[in-house]
Amino acid sequence: MPYVNLVITFALAGLWHGASWTFVLWGLLHGAGQAAHRAFTAVWPNPKNTPRWRVIAGTFITFHFVAAAWIFFRCDSMAQAAELLGRLGEFSIGTGNISLPVVAATSAAILLQFAPVDWLTILRVRFVALPAMAQGLLLACVAMLVRWISGAQISPFIYQRF
Repeated sequence: MPYVNLVITFALAGLWHGASWTFVLWGLLHGAGQAAHRAFTAVWPNPKNTPRWRVIAGTFITFHFVAAAWIFFRCDSMAQAAELLGRLGEFSIGTGNISLPVVAATSAAILLQFAPVDWLTILRVRFVALPAMAQGLLLACVAMLVRWISGAQISPFIYQRF
């Protein structure tokens, strides 16, 4: 019974977000995921010495399941969600919807993973040591970079649709 209650609760949470089948399906998928996780851990409890590969596989599966379920939350109709899922199912390698600023920001974020542990402290000390004019110029460049990455369109707040 707790599994059914989880699914019903999440379906109602989806309905609460909007009176559309996409929201209901979003809730049902999350409820089914929670119920499956609870059933899985009841059968195979998570011991303290869980193999690393199981942790990685579980994280991978959970992330992709949740990301796929969020498609229904964001789409305006089931037809739009089906079209998007169909495009994802093609496994094409096109990058038509990825802009250069996004690629640059993602590349910078990946490269920062290899920076020294105390890079922020070093950067702060060097920034404070700069003359005021250089600090202002650097901050203006950062502001322009943020504006460049953000794009030209403003995404409406998702709850404005209701």
